[in-house]
Amino acid sequence: MRLTLLSFIFVIPFAQSQISLDETDFFAVEDTVRVSETMDMGIDFATTGANSVWDFSNLTANSQRLEKAYSISSAGAIVGFQFGPTAPPQYVSDYYRPFDGIPFEDFSNFLPVNIQDINRIVKIDSDSLRYTGYSFNVDGQQVGFRSDTIEAGYKFPIEFGDTYSSRGYTNMDFNPIFNAIFRQYRQRASEVDGHGTLITPYSTFNTLRIHHTINEQDSLYVDIQGFATWVPIERTTHQYEWWAKGEKRPVFAIQTEEVNGGENVTGITYIDEYLGLDASLSSEEHFETSIYPNPAKSKISITSEFRMENITIVDALGKKVLMKNVDSKSELIDTNGLVSGVYSVIIQTNKGSQVSKLIIE
Repeated sequence: MRLTLLSFIFVIPFAQSQISLDETDFFAVEDTVRVSETMDMGIDFATTGANSVWDFSNLTANSQRLEKAYSISSAGAIVGFQFGPTAPPQYVSDYYRPFDGIPFEDFSNFLPVNIQDINRIVKIDSDSLRYTGYSFNVDGQQVGFRSDTIEAGYKFPIEFGDTYSSRGYTNMDFNPIFNAIFRQYRQRASEVDGHGTLITPYSTFNTLRIHHTINEQDSLYVDIQGFATWVPIERTTHQYEWWAKGEKRPVFAIQTEEVNGGENVTGITYIDEYLGLDASLSSEEHFETSIYPNPAKSKISITSEFRMENITIVDALGKKVLMKNVDSKSELIDTNGLVSGVYSVIIQTNKGSQVSKLIIE
């Protein structure tokens, strides 16, 4: 009895309670999240279960992006009419987000038009998150397509042991812009197959793991110089997602595609701090910051148009020499410990990030 009790005492401090996810843990319009991207073909996506520990802390980011939920009104008049407040109730949506799950890039050399900025339209309620349609930029014009059968990506609340399925069908007729039709048919099976501690290069989280299996039987009809044909596009992909409370998107995700009876890793993403690995923000995400004095010696004052969340100073070799969590529009930083040289100051706000040069004399 004493051994049993002793074991119980030592196990309890390391156990984490199971979380439950609802719609507040997902993106809302104008939310932004910094995401790192990497690749590891040998990463373990199979291990899961109750009270698991997943340690992916050894990964190194190759690139980064800023994910954002954009308002329907910013997509233009056509998409606003299809998915805005005057649309039929089942299509009134909350936001759109970029989507890489439609493989138009595979046919870009054969299409008579330039298709860019593929987005998925999202409707989120207290019981589910649904994908109501898509939008595209076709030769500079935004066009949208409603899904004939609306796919449910998540059903709330999400708890360990849950399973659910859904399907989506969308007929995208690009006439009269050009003679092409894309038909997307997706069948989704989702299982919350694990919970426990996730360790990433950024932090440690108490998570639920969701495994989505998505079978697609798509087809593309395109008329190129008088030759028209249907091209089948069939594939099965898997999305392994680790979710934590309040993080808006998976804190860690692995995507695979089935090839010859196995699964090939096609992408790994995780929430991260700003590392300077992505392109500059778009114009609507620029904001004013200032560092004074610059050049500096012992102290600097940093001010921002938006509320700052953290400040990181990186030396010329890319090493972090100072990192401070803040919650204000103005902050005084002690730089006494920094040697003379040129530094980058990464200012993370609730609206995005900004990088400025700092000279220490």
